[in-house]
Amino acid sequence: MKKVEPYLKYLKNELAQFLTTKQLTINNYKNLARMWNIYEEVNLTAYVDMNAKNLVLNNPENKDLKEELVRTSDLMKNPFVDVFHWCKGQILDLSAISMAIKQRNSVQKQE
Repeated sequence: MKKVEPYLKYLKNELAQFLTTKQLTINNYKNLARMWNIYEEVNLTAYVDMNAKNLVLNNPENKDLKEELVRTSDLMKNPFVDVFHWCKGQILDLSAISMAIKQRNSVQKQE
């Protein structure tokens, strides 16, 4: 237990950083998809003489492409959340076992 607990605490800290980084990546992907859409609507429309058929995301014939971009970003998950919570649970379990052993030893000494 003495060797595992410090490693799990180290792992938990590392996973917290991975979790945060992955969440930022997912959020950035969603923002990028939103910004591409806005950029095309606001800026590129002027270059195609206001003809939406010359656009990519906002082309009426390419609705599937735009929907897939949004769907992909909505389906992105952060796998580090589950691993982080598992690691945190293991640390709490080890702490509980350690406390139980200390209490048992304390009770045995009193007898």
